[in-house]
Amino acid sequence: MEKVIFYGPLGRENSKVVGGGESGNLKTISVLEKSGYTVLQFRKPYPSKNIVGKITHILHLSFMPLFLLVKMLKNNDVKIVHISGFYEQLIFKELFCICIIKLLNKKCIYELRAGGVKKAYENRTSIYRFLFRKAIIISDMVMVQGERYVNLLEGLGAKKVVHYPNYILGNVIPRKTNILEENELIELVYFGRMSPTKNVLFTLDICIDLKSKKIPFKLELIGEGPLDYINLIKEKINKEKLSDCVKLSPPLFGDDLVDRLKGKHFFIFPTEEPREGHSNSLTEAMSLGIIPICSNYGFNREIVNSDSLILNEFDVKLYSNLIIDIWEKNDWTKFSKDMQDIVASKFTSSIVQSKLLSAYK
Repeated sequence: MEKVIFYGPLGRENSKVVGGGESGNLKTISVLEKSGYTVLQFRKPYPSKNIVGKITHILHLSFMPLFLLVKMLKNNDVKIVHISGFYEQLIFKELFCICIIKLLNKKCIYELRAGGVKKAYENRTSIYRFLFRKAIIISDMVMVQGERYVNLLEGLGAKKVVHYPNYILGNVIPRKTNILEENELIELVYFGRMSPTKNVLFTLDICIDLKSKKIPFKLELIGEGPLDYINLIKEKINKEKLSDCVKLSPPLFGDDLVDRLKGKHFFIFPTEEPREGHSNSLTEAMSLGIIPICSNYGFNREIVNSDSLILNEFDVKLYSNLIIDIWEKNDWTKFSKDMQDIVASKFTSSIVQSKLLSAYK
C-alpha cells in the first residue's frame, strides 16, 4: 500500500469535530484510506486558553517543519505529502515544509483551505506575495475550494490547480415535497459553529422581525461555540421572548443531524466570517432541499448559484422579506429542487472524490 503523510487541522484527539476544515480533511483521509492508501496523520496543533498551552502551541508551530522532516525520515517509503494549509500568517512555515518535501524528492499536494486567497495576496506585503508564489510554484499540485481561484493561481505560476470543493457523502435523495399548507409553520435552521462571525445574533433579529409580522415560524440553532457567545444568544432569546419559537440544540452528527434537518425549509446563513470558504453546513442543507438564505461571503454565491438567494447587505428586513416572499409565492418547492440539483451535479462524493484520486496518480 502506498503511504501518504497528511498534515492539517484534524480536530483534537478523542473529541467530536465541529469545524468545516477538520471535517473536510477527515473526509479526504477517509477517501484515501478506502482507496488503498495508508495515511499517516500529522495533526496541526490547537492553542489552549492557559499560558502554558499558548506557549506550547507557538513552539509546536515554530518547529512544525522540523517535526515533519523527522516524520518523513522515519517513513522513507512515503511518496506523497498532503498539506492542508491556511497560508496568510502561516505561509513561511508552510513554504518551509514544501521545500523540505521537495528536497526529499516527494510529491507535494498543497491544499488551500477556506476563502481569502485573493484578498490575502492583494492586501498583504510584497514579502508575503513572494513567499506565496514560491509555495504554489514549488508544489506539484495546488487544490482550492473555490473555482474562481483556479485562474488566479495558474496565473501566478502554479503547475497544476485542482478545484476540490466540499461535498456530501453518498448521493442526493430527492425530497418528498408535500403541498405547503397555508398555515404551516416555516421551519428555519442554522447548524454549525456558533460564533460572532457566523452572525447568530443577527439571525435572531430576523426572527424578531418575522414575529412582528405575525409570520408563523420556528428556528432551531444546532451547534456549539464560545460560552460567552452562547450566553448572549440565550439572553437575547429570553429578552425578546423568542423561547416559544427558537430552540437551541447541541451539535448533531451523521444520521442524527440528517433526521433533524429533514423537515426544515430555510437554512439561514448571514455569515460575515472573513475567511469563509465552502461551508459544509451550506452544502449539507442544500442536499436535503433546504433553501439557503445567505450573505455574499466566501464561496456562497458560487455554491448556491442563485443571485436571488444571496443578500449583499446585512439588513434584517431583506432577509425576512425574502423568506416571506418565497413562501407566499409558493416558490419554495422550485428553489428546493434547484438546490438539490446543484449538489447532485457538483458536490457529491462520487464527483469530487474522483478529482482527489486523479490528483494522487
